Parts: sequence; C-alpha cells; structure tokens
Amino acid sequence: STPLPPPTPVPATGYDDVPMVEVPAGEFIMGVSYDDAEQRNWDWYQEYPDLLNSFTHETPRMIVNLPTYFIDQLEVTNARYRACVAAGFCAPVGELGAEHPPDYATNPRYDDYPVHGITWYDAMAYCTWVGKRLPTEAEWEKAARGTDGRRYPWGNGWDVSRIATTLEPVGSHPDGASPYGVQDVLDITGEWTSDLAQRYPENKYPGPYSTSDHIVRGLVDVHYTGEPVWWVSVREALPSDEGGREFVGFRCARSETPPPSLAEALVRVDIPEMPPPVATVDLSDMVYVPAGEFIMGSNEPYTTTDGINLRADQFPAHIVYLDAFYIDRYEVTFAEYARFLNAVGGHSQACEGYMCAGVRVAGGPRDNQSYHLLLEGGQYTVESGYENYPVDHVSWYGAAAYCAWLGKRLPTEAEWEKAARGTDGRLYPWGNEWDPRSQVDDVLHVHEVGSEAVNVSPYGVYDMLGNREEWVADWYAREYYVHSPLHNPTGPAKGERNYKSIRSGIGEGAWVGLSWRNWSHPWGISIFGFRCAYTPGQD
Repeated sequence: STPLPPPTPVPATGYDDVPMVEVPAGEFIMGVSYDDAEQRNWDWYQEYPDLLNSFTHETPRMIVNLPTYFIDQLEVTNARYRACVAAGFCAPVGELGAEHPPDYATNPRYDDYPVHGITWYDAMAYCTWVGKRLPTEAEWEKAARGTDGRRYPWGNGWDVSRIATTLEPVGSHPDGASPYGVQDVLDITGEWTSDLAQRYPENKYPGPYSTSDHIVRGLVDVHYTGEPVWWVSVREALPSDEGGREFVGFRCARSETPPPSLAEALVRVDIPEMPPPVATVDLSDMVYVPAGEFIMGSNEPYTTTDGINLRADQFPAHIVYLDAFYIDRYEVTFAEYARFLNAVGGHSQACEGYMCAGVRVAGGPRDNQSYHLLLEGGQYTVESGYENYPVDHVSWYGAAAYCAWLGKRLPTEAEWEKAARGTDGRLYPWGNEWDPRSQVDDVLHVHEVGSEAVNVSPYGVYDMLGNREEWVADWYAREYYVHSPLHNPTGPAKGERNYKSIRSGIGEGAWVGLSWRNWSHPWGISIFGFRCAYTPGQD
C-alpha cells in the first residue's frame, strides 16, 4: 500500500489539566494465546449458548516494542468534553440510552463522570483540541496491562470490586489501576483507539473487521457477569460514527514522535515454528504405485430414498494418467501425530496459523472427550488404548504440516483413488461386491490401522474405505471431473466455498464406494484423518 504522508499538526487551542502517566519504552506482551481465547469462548458458550461471541480476534499473542509515550491517567469527563463543545471545536454529545440520566452530559452533578455517547471523530477532535491524540491499540493495551501479559490491570485474578459496574466518577476505583497507575481501563466505559479494525498479524480467524470501524478497548459488558471473560485484551469493533448507543468514551495520549503502527512495532508473533523436514524420506511403510492409467469417478448414479444422487460429483468416469508415486500403507496414527506435535512444541495456530489438531488440554478449553491427543506438562501424549488408531480431529493444515515434516505431502484426489481401487474401476478395495466385514452395522467402524485384512487395495494399501475419512491435497469443486486434465490432475485452483476434498466414505458413503467425495473447510477440526504421499525427487 502507498504510505500515508505525515499528518499536518493542528494547533492546540484548548487546555486539559488531567495528569498523564509516562509509559517507558520497551517490549510488552500483547494479545492472547489461542488456547486462552478458546477457553473463554467455551466459558461464554456454557453460560450464554444463544449469544454469539468470540475472543479469537485477540490472537495471536505477540511481543511488541513501543517507544516512550504518555497517556491520560483518567478518562475524559463530561466537564472536560463540554468545554470543547463550548469552544466550538467538538460536537455535542449524542442522545444516550435509557441507562443514562437524560441530563447526563449537561448536569454539573455528572461533571466528573466519563463522557459517553462519543463517536471516534468526536474523540479525535477533543484530543486534537488539547494538543494530544488518541492512543493506538498497542499503546492502550500496554498502559492497561503492563509488560507481563496479565489478564486484568491489577493481575490475573478477577475482582469485580476493582471496576465500575455502574455510572461512577472517574478514578473511583484506584485499586483497579494498571501497573503504570492508569485508572479505569477496564469497566463499563469502552475507549476509542486510533486504530482501524484489522486482524492481528498471523491471525487467520473471522473477526469484526471493517474499514469503516475503529477499535474500542476496555469495555466490560456487566449484563453478563458469569465466568470473567473480559480481559484487557478484549477488542470491540464499532462504526466510527457510532456514539450514543454504546457506553463509549476515550482518553488521550502524547509522544514526541508519531506512534509506530503495530506492524512496525511488532517484534515477533508467539506461534511455534515448524521444525525442518527430515533429511531422508522413510519409505519402509509406504506402497509404490506405478505410473499408468486408471479409471476415476463413476457413471452409475447412487440414489438415496430421498432421491439424492450421492455420486453426482463423481461424474463422469474418466481415464487419468498418473506418474509413479508412493503412498502410506496405513493412515497416520495418534502416536505418530503426537510425536509431530512434540517436535513442533505446540498445536494452536502452529500449522500455517491454524490449529493443527484438536487436543485435550488438562484443565483447558472444553475438555472435549472426543479428543484423544492430550497435552499436560508441555508434552503431547495419547489417551491409553488409542495409540495405534488413526488420528482424527486434524485440520487440513495440520495434515499438510505433518506430511511436510516427514518430507512428504498429502496425496492428490487422483492419487488417493488410484491407490484405493487400482486400474479396473472397482467399487471397493476388494472388488465390486459389498463385504459387510468392512463396517459394523453399516456405520462407522473405527479400528487400529491395518487390522482388517478385507480392507486392502490392489496395491496393498489398508483402510481406504471406512475407519477415518482422509484429507487430500485438492481443493473441492463439484463438477471438476467434467474438465479434469488427463495427466496428473491436482484439482481446481480454488475450491467451492473454500472447501478441501476428503476421501474414504463411512456409513452410506462407504456403500457408494471408493469414488465417494466429501469436503470441508481446511481449518475445520472434525473426525478426519489422513495419510501421506511422496514422489521420488520431490525433495
């Protein structure tokens, strides 16, 4: 983007005698880890299942270095703002809601209360009038929590008595001050910052981002007072011209030079780095699939009792030529994936910025009993008895990262299907007649990898039908087979609705056979597993 020119200073014509606090230069912890955000998401959902909320837009945790600056010890009050209005520099306060007295902005009784009903433009105007500016989001957070990443201004233990939960004069809770002595940074008054609503670096998750919104910090919604989720890292994105509907005010900052952007101040993002791949690919548990043609897809419909053709996205059957490749004989197991996570040193946002796999963290988010990967004491282990079962709840990014760690890659859809059905277009690994031994009661049957002799492809690859559905490399497109190339197809350039393809049917999908196709968002954590492929010379 084109750099913006430095702003032209506007001469200050007003006066503001509020004390300012010096925040010395140096690094601090900004944002939160994905695990912390997920825990708070879960705490929120447990108490308010019908109210959508997410704290993941506070991620990832970052180390940020800021130069020295000064920030108001107290929020701007009604009296201070009214002086700017009287000077003709600021707009009058907008209409406030029913939770404010009708004369809140004008009655001298409320002179020392925080001004509310302020748009971002109003806040900018006031700070300019007194020769200051709005703090950046990073400046606000450092002033509020210090350098150690604490949850609240006073520490890590929640204490509602330290904040204003009703309308009160500024500075009424000095025991709730930050390490720098900044007061009222966490209460019912949210505070405008100078920053537009944007993602943090390396954050890949949906959030309240719009170029017409600015970030508000420090807002505690006291209507929801269950397990405290309102850390000083909480971000709210509000339209810049919105004022009266919200409990929104501000405070001002000052520095000798313009403040750095977050990108300029960022030292590092606290996300584990992927370990280097192995030097030599281990082919001992891989199967060689020779070059040549095979039949991919299906021309025969498979219609359910509801009239749905489950083979609609597998049409037409077509000839595909593939170069020779290797593919894992077995699906990747929990034990193998745990070794990978221990090598990485983390699972949250560690795989291209996304969660690698669902992990049950001791005392952590959700304590999901369907997760069999465990994290305790900094080490990843597997729930007893599941070591040799196919790993599940792995994202596409987590599967791709694992394969890359071993010097391999995910197989393409075409490679997966050829390895599963051979060259004769068979329906199932063993032939064209259904064998009920491959499933239990015609539904999902999960077993240790390689333990079912019936479920072996013509090339000797195990569990290509059932057990776990498997991620493949391709983006998904429903009609891709209509125009798929003859030689080494790798899928469309981008998938429908950003889905990645999944192979290996379970339940009714298994009846459909080895041409079955499924799909999911690549960041999704569901019951999907995977296996890896390798082409000689790819490294």
